[in-house]
Amino acid sequence: MPEAQSKTSSRKRIGDLLLKAGVIKPEHLPHGLAEADKFQLRLGEMLVMLRFMSTEDLTNVLQAQSMLDAGTIDEDTAVAALRQASIDHLDLEDAMDRVKELEQNSLESKKSLVTKINEQIAEKEKILGPNNRELVGLFMDLGDVHIELGQSGEAEKAFKKALMISESSFGKSNLKVTTSLFRLIDLYLKHNKIAEAEPLGWRLVQISQESLGAEHLETGLAFQRMARILEASSRFVEAEQFYLSALRIKEKKLGPDHPDLVDQLRQMANFWSKQGRKSEKKRIGDILCDAGLLTTAQLNEAAQQAQKQGLPLGQYLLSLDTLNPDVVRAGLQAQLLIGDGVVPYELGIKAIRICAKKNIPLDESLEFIGWRAESLSTRELKALVGEADQLITAERTLGANHCGVAIICMRLGDNYLDQKRFPEAEANYKRALGILEKFFGPKDAEVATCLYKMAELFFKQQKFAEAESYIWRTLEIQQQALGSDHVDVATTLELLADGKTKQSNPEQAEMFYKTALGIKEKLYGPDSPKLVSILEKSADNFANQGKSEESVELYVRVAKIRQKRGDKQPLEVATVLDKLGRLYLKKGEASAAVEQFEIALEVLESHHGQVHPDVASALERLAGALRKTGSAASNDKANEMEARAKQIRTHLASAPKNEGTGA
Repeated sequence: MPEAQSKTSSRKRIGDLLLKAGVIKPEHLPHGLAEADKFQLRLGEMLVMLRFMSTEDLTNVLQAQSMLDAGTIDEDTAVAALRQASIDHLDLEDAMDRVKELEQNSLESKKSLVTKINEQIAEKEKILGPNNRELVGLFMDLGDVHIELGQSGEAEKAFKKALMISESSFGKSNLKVTTSLFRLIDLYLKHNKIAEAEPLGWRLVQISQESLGAEHLETGLAFQRMARILEASSRFVEAEQFYLSALRIKEKKLGPDHPDLVDQLRQMANFWSKQGRKSEKKRIGDILCDAGLLTTAQLNEAAQQAQKQGLPLGQYLLSLDTLNPDVVRAGLQAQLLIGDGVVPYELGIKAIRICAKKNIPLDESLEFIGWRAESLSTRELKALVGEADQLITAERTLGANHCGVAIICMRLGDNYLDQKRFPEAEANYKRALGILEKFFGPKDAEVATCLYKMAELFFKQQKFAEAESYIWRTLEIQQQALGSDHVDVATTLELLADGKTKQSNPEQAEMFYKTALGIKEKLYGPDSPKLVSILEKSADNFANQGKSEESVELYVRVAKIRQKRGDKQPLEVATVLDKLGRLYLKKGEASAAVEQFEIALEVLESHHGQVHPDVASALERLAGALRKTGSAASNDKANEMEARAKQIRTHLASAPKNEGTGA
């Protein structure tokens, strides 16, 4: 994993811990992340510099993270300890002791409370009877305490009793029944008892609508519960409608910028993230109108003026003094991300509104409302938004069909391809291809570059027939425009050979590898590190065909080139030497195999240390080769190698999981 990427995942974890513990506020995290990225610092360091938390808080959260990674504490304990440490200014270990002490005291007090409530229930039942309405509140309290004690079965009994008394006292459709329904539904959802929760959910929705109306906040809460039930049942279309209804009720009653909406948005973000992203083509004007930043009258006027001046609507809106250009730009970025399926439409609208209110960029706004697409990191989102911004600028200044727009589309395609978001990558590559063919002509080298990207796209999807059609078109243009001995021709031939290998056609693969290798040898010389990849793939192809002589020759070249480069890629050197050793064994040349396995073992020991599973495997392979030489000395040495391997495996099997495997 690259360093920058590992920092991102670490940041997210520290940020989440600090948020859950209440050490920092929700608005601190996006600000801290943005500043940390800007100055290339770790998130914790930046939060301290911004005075959002203390150095003691940083020390504690890093220690908590380390303990979580080691598996010595769970997340709930870490969060509770961090919260207590921040409140009482303690170090983490003292805070953990304090949390245990408080939990023990709390446990005893809760058990005493259960006894007290049961006594009150018994007393009232004796005086008023077992089904009196005054018992409802007591049974609800009893259920709540049982939940805090982790006694879900007892809690369910208490809530059911409260529901039964409410129904007999007030009627099954009375609004007072809903309190018990809410409690039971939440309990069932927590323990994944969806079949039990669903009929209660429908009752809750019906009673709330009939008693309060479809636009009441309590009805919105009922819609939320129903959405969660349907989501848990994998009925995502129905769930989405209930989620959206709940969101719109809250927006209407509280206003679009109310703080309570953030939790609702995060719930929606989590839902959409799990279901995959939607792709919706929307006009920039409609997006800004739906976000409440442009009226319908303003949109109609802008559309007419843009048409008169022959400008795209987005470009015209950017020129208006009445609209903040940063907000319009955020809208255009959101339009692209919504259209490409990165962000769901409803969420994009809310993000633009927050951009306008808080005066922050779109990526920070999306992060603030909790958009966490599983395959999309914060850094990748920033890259996409950055590419979108460049595309907007290029379209505005150069026109929609300029080659500069095509280049940015290709970069966007590359970005999507890296994330394995193939439909979005294909759409951007195809747009770039259409522009380049018109701008330069269909036989230009730039067109070939885009065709090659299309070939790679289909190759990664294992659609080899489609990939090959683009490869042949690429080759035809490259050979005409660049000449048959150009490095790009060799790279394309190599991709073609890779495809033939994947399709189990080693003879054709051999031919294309040979041609590509000849071009690269001519350009770089026979010992260039730039030959390593194609030499190794050619050697693998020969080995798969049983052509040991040819394969050995190429592996020897690869090993020499890699060893000449020093220790920059030690594991790759060991891999090649291991392949060579195996081939020598197949040829019956045990002594030559021993020589390769010995060097491979030396490389692995220098990289991993003396105690590592890969070292044990290398010792076992070396022992096998030594025995095949047939000499008594070699047999003794083989016994020694096998004993070492066994000792390593025994040590690793008995070592704690978090113990390192180095020397």
